[in-house]
Amino acid sequence: MLTLRGTPSLRRGADLQDLSIIEDGAVLIRDGLVHSVGPTRRMENLREARDAIEIPVHGRVVMPGFVDLGLRVFLPSTRRKSFLKMRNDASTLLGSCLHYGTTSLELESGGSDDPADDLRLLRQAVKIGVESDVVYSWRLRLTGKRQDEGWENRLADQLRYVTKRHQARFLTLDPGGCSLDVFHRFLRLVHSSGLRLKLVSRPERGEEFLRLAARYGLTSVTGPSLCPGGSLDMIASLPFAAIFRPLLDLAHPVTEQRILASFITASGAPVLASGHDEQSPGFSMQAAVELAVLRHGMSLEQALSAGTINAAYAVGWGIDRGSLEVGKRADILVLNLADYRDITHQLGINYVGMVIRRGAVVFNRTSWRVSATAR
Repeated sequence: MLTLRGTPSLRRGADLQDLSIIEDGAVLIRDGLVHSVGPTRRMENLREARDAIEIPVHGRVVMPGFVDLGLRVFLPSTRRKSFLKMRNDASTLLGSCLHYGTTSLELESGGSDDPADDLRLLRQAVKIGVESDVVYSWRLRLTGKRQDEGWENRLADQLRYVTKRHQARFLTLDPGGCSLDVFHRFLRLVHSSGLRLKLVSRPERGEEFLRLAARYGLTSVTGPSLCPGGSLDMIASLPFAAIFRPLLDLAHPVTEQRILASFITASGAPVLASGHDEQSPGFSMQAAVELAVLRHGMSLEQALSAGTINAAYAVGWGIDRGSLEVGKRADILVLNLADYRDITHQLGINYVGMVIRRGAVVFNRTSWRVSATAR
């Protein structure tokens, strides 16, 4: 059992290696939360466990569910579809993510040339998913075009509209080709709206954009490819997480991508994500973990930490999920593996045999079935 118990914050350095493994472990779930976790022999003797429904997982790996950030399904380029078709496709994607072990995720919508068009996409996005399992982010793309005199007032109204209707908790800001001054004015508006800030960092924008965003409570940074842009050493020294998307970088030469190991050596806080969008159709967090190990220099332990507990903290869920600890949500995966180190042996295989979310079995490919008397 991989519990990932440990430092209650983003993991860095040696902490990324610690999966807090219990060789013969068990977890007791009550009211959708982890009630107790520890060695099986001790758990069996708990009074609370006497009438519990038992799910035997002997010879299998048990671990927390994956947290995937920045899935983009409501995109400007797909507006030729009807909104009903878009919602159906998005719901299908969420179901597929669940079957591959993603129990919580961030949906990102928007990124059009006109923020008013983004609001239509946001309204459709919030109609799918369960609020406790999905967090929403508005992707706002800035352009190098000259802004007219009323743009700040219009954007302030749009931000108030989004926050009042709880259509997004985060704003993912893509600076595009705007100037540093315009970028600064956008940051002030976002900060006053109460939305938490994420940044799409581009190498050509320079470190000054990152440093300026960091002053406004930046929570994470990502980029158009594996490298988030800017100086990795500088990013590693700052308190937020860097999101890496190995699936998006399959087309890039391997020699250009051995940066994850150096980022971790510099005490950076890595997060792994599938990076699903029109450029990267992959949605499997298992594949993201495998590629991070096989192509990008991470250890398996570091990759698992980056796709679970670090991802949870990067989106504000760390106190609630990402590890198997007392009081946290019972979001649990049962993998059809005897040893977690075998995850990288067959790229693309779905090892998930069972998914438990908020204490309920929501996906089951094992032979276990609840008895009629226990229902």
